[in-house]
Amino acid sequence: MLQVVLFCKDRQDASLKELRARGAYLRDQNATEFQFQSDLREWLSGNFLRGDVRTEVEGVATGRADVYVGFGAHRFVIELKRHQGMVNADVARQYLGQAGSYQGTNVKLGMLGVLELVKREGPPASLEECIWYDAIVPSGTQVARHHVVFRVPGVLSSPWALSAKAGKVVRDSASD
Repeated sequence: MLQVVLFCKDRQDASLKELRARGAYLRDQNATEFQFQSDLREWLSGNFLRGDVRTEVEGVATGRADVYVGFGAHRFVIELKRHQGMVNADVARQYLGQAGSYQGTNVKLGMLGVLELVKREGPPASLEECIWYDAIVPSGTQVARHHVVFRVPGVLSSPWALSAKAGKVVRDSASD
């Protein structure tokens, strides 16, 4: 979980100069889930001293796990989505069923990451607003499936670009 929190922090702090092509998707309205997945995989595999980090692992819950992180007998699956528009807990819940399905035969803790693709007038949500806990109890069962949910704001603008827009609005309205 710590590595995912640090990933989220870094993706809101790092500039394109620092991230280069790897982070270009964070400025792109048409960013793909694959770009998000590739970036997160590179981050995790570069920061885990131990652990098996893979993508698109087949044979998990009769499907394919987006990001699979294995530690011996225990595995954690990170389900990833991209979403056009603002993401909150209600929006994220629509994806929890799929994320929870990967926990049926292993630990009942997983993660759901959502790339939020929306053009904002101001800065993105704070880091604290981008990470939360949720759980579901699938129909017909009694055991909860636990999730750390994180959203990664996309279509980012630099702080300078945000202040330039604000300054233009102030200047335009002052000239009326």
